[in-house]
Amino acid sequence: MAIDFNKLGCSKNTNIDVFGICDDPPPDRNPAYLDFAESENWIAWVDNQQCKDVLFTAIDNCIEIDRANGERESRCDGMLQYDVTLLFLELKDRDSSGWLGKARDQLKKTIEIFKNENGLNGFNKYYACVANKQRPRSVAAYSSLAEQFEDETGFIFKVDQIIKIH
Repeated sequence: MAIDFNKLGCSKNTNIDVFGICDDPPPDRNPAYLDFAESENWIAWVDNQQCKDVLFTAIDNCIEIDRANGERESRCDGMLQYDVTLLFLELKDRDSSGWLGKARDQLKKTIEIFKNENGLNGFNKYYACVANKQRPRSVAAYSSLAEQFEDETGFIFKVDQIIKIH
């Protein structure tokens, strides 16, 4: 069965200069969402100084992706699309160990599924970003992990709470 990454109700357009992306704490049942006012709830900050049209699509808890055995596939929280750029995003609010490896795996799996279902036509800049509210800056061993991720997926891997729209 085809996976509809354009499922009605999972996407929102904006051209606001600064906004946030939020995700409810576990056990979450709601998809990630954009927020324009409550910055204390933002896990990722989006800096869109050129006010470009940005499409945010919630993936986790919105787009149904199942394994062959019928179980839910682990997937990232969402994606941003603008101009010729495609960015997959995983949101975390954790200080415990293992969060980066899990986030990487969720991004990698979602990218693989997206490529198989949709291809990458129309895009020529590819990013995967992990934003962790409790660890807003890059982490140790990040450069080797980023290089390996790019080799495996073709996407530039970033760990940062701030997403700059260029």
